[in-house]
Amino acid sequence: MAEIQIEFDVPAEMRDGTVLRADVYRPGGTGPWPVLLSRLPYGKHTPVAAIGLDPLAAARRGFMVVVQDTRGWFVSDGEWEPWKSQPISWTGPHW
Repeated sequence: MAEIQIEFDVPAEMRDGTVLRADVYRPGGTGPWPVLLSRLPYGKHTPVAAIGLDPLAAARRGFMVVVQDTRGWFVSDGEWEPWKSQPISWTGPHW
């Protein structure tokens, strides 16, 4: 399974119409394959050591890997709104 197919800046339209872009790494041959998804505000091309995932190594082991830029960062559209839809999960005073 040495052959790997890579597509760069693959668009994915979200429910609100915002387009996020990802690099997709596929093993050679026909699927289906299990998928590893990484969505980061640090850029799809962040060094492997920083994100803890080597997409090429994972694809060689039979995984499809999708590394996506977060909304509003790098080549993804939209506006960065951290914690907008996430409940507050800590106690005490909030900032």
